[in-house]
Amino acid sequence: MDPSETLPAFVCAPWLHAEMIPQAVLDCPGGAVFNPGLAQGELQAGAANWFSPADLPLDPRSARRVLAEMLEFGRQAARPSDLAVFSVKPIDDNYSETVLNIDAEMRDLSTLEQGVGAGAEAAGQARQEAKEKESAFKAQQALLLAWQAEEHIVELMGLENGLGKGWQGFENSLGLSEEGEGLSEEFQITSDRLRTLAGDRPTPDWKNVLAAMARFLPLGTAIVACRSDMLKYWQEQGLDIKSPEPDKLPPGLGAELLAGVVSEMYWRLIGLDEHDPDLPWLDRPVVVFCLKEEGGQ
Repeated sequence: MDPSETLPAFVCAPWLHAEMIPQAVLDCPGGAVFNPGLAQGELQAGAANWFSPADLPLDPRSARRVLAEMLEFGRQAARPSDLAVFSVKPIDDNYSETVLNIDAEMRDLSTLEQGVGAGAEAAGQARQEAKEKESAFKAQQALLLAWQAEEHIVELMGLENGLGKGWQGFENSLGLSEEGEGLSEEFQITSDRLRTLAGDRPTPDWKNVLAAMARFLPLGTAIVACRSDMLKYWQEQGLDIKSPEPDKLPPGLGAELLAGVVSEMYWRLIGLDEHDPDLPWLDRPVVVFCLKEEGGQ
């Protein structure tokens, strides 16, 4: 979906791959899958509408380079704790050639802030703008990492699907029927193993993904929660879960797909006790349509 087009009625969360989302949701005309900034050729063509925020700080080429640098850093990290350092070090320590203008703006303001009156006011405004750019970069960074983590799961899902088609063709060529003593049992064992491997892959924390998405989602765009543990968490937190009302649903999203609807501030959805003034984009209301367990992952 081009940013110039009509904004989506809802965006799916936390998944960033169309393959992870139920087809019934993908078929909704007003829905979209969040694109963290990758080129259209890297996305599943024709399978879904894509929402590509206009205010993402990294273009597709820079996004791919940043992702490669993050993965390389992860491979070189001696301990898991080393990865935490990556997110708190100055930008130019991590990316020698990437989005340095953000960090440069922050440091260049120190001389302006020595002024008074209009100069000090201008410096304060410039610092705020630089902070907003940096927050956008960090949010996109988190989304790119989440996309990469999903990529491994999608690859295993593709292997299972391809294996199933190939195995069925092999059985048909041998004239084996479903009732006969065929090879389906061996395929099922292999398929179950692939599902186990996919399930063993760590998935990104949906709270982090939702918080990063919120940085770019326009006010009024709803969320379709595609993981059943999201609804369970909100129930445990005591949030008000309402039954879906057919006349208040986005076009194409049937009430039979939904387990409940939540209307709440982003910061409450991700488990914060109060609003953080440094994260103003979380202090906004959003409507979340929660899929039933068989529809979510």
